[in-house]
Amino acid sequence: MQQANAVREELAAIMERRLSVSLQTPDSKLSSLEAQQIFDGLNVDDKRSLSDFVQLRKTVTAEIEALEKVEASYYMKYDERAEAERNFQMSTQTLEQARINAESARRAEVRAMQALKAAQELVLSTKQAVEEQTDNFAESEVEFLQRVEESEMLSAALERRQERVRTALHRKERVGVDGIGGFEPIQGLETECYLSGSEIECNQRNLQELKKKESFLLAEGSRLEQRAMRLQSRADKLKARAEFLVSQE
Repeated sequence: MQQANAVREELAAIMERRLSVSLQTPDSKLSSLEAQQIFDGLNVDDKRSLSDFVQLRKTVTAEIEALEKVEASYYMKYDERAEAERNFQMSTQTLEQARINAESARRAEVRAMQALKAAQELVLSTKQAVEEQTDNFAESEVEFLQRVEESEMLSAALERRQERVRTALHRKERVGVDGIGGFEPIQGLETECYLSGSEIECNQRNLQELKKKESFLLAEGSRLEQRAMRLQSRADKLKARAEFLVSQE
């Protein structure tokens, strides 16, 4: 359990550090939830006047709420696109199978002259299937292309909105206190990103390393918690058995 708690604490520190690096990195694609977490942390140490604090809070809150709406629209359209893509792929496969059947029927006509009538009927039916699936294919293709266009437009809008929120939070951090708190250096990261042409690349590398570390710690914490639960269950069973044996004496 102590090891699991240590992992959870390290995970919390990593997540906090990643959010800070995301704030410093353009195009880091903050989600509305991450933006709200950063904003809440910034508000704790904000030492400006009440009027300035309230005004900037309203501005950033409005940006985050707008981001939430764009996210909701984007994910809805993304699901629609995925459904349209599945339909398109299924229609494509069906069309291809119908074409294969038509070709098989044509060859059967050549190979089986004695069964010419049956082969001609098969050719006719498969041709009809091709025509029907061609119509379905055309409709699904149009829908798929439309969903792709819509999702790409929303994706661009989402990225712009994410960057606006990140810029607003970054501006708040710069005029307030130093970030959302102090952070301990993390082994393997470039701990200094100076204001130079390489600052963005430095932050982006740090952000990628933090994301990898965060994913690893999430998996490790889950594994340790499951192990602790199994050990506790075994201990409970042994205790119950011991109590039972004592009661029989």
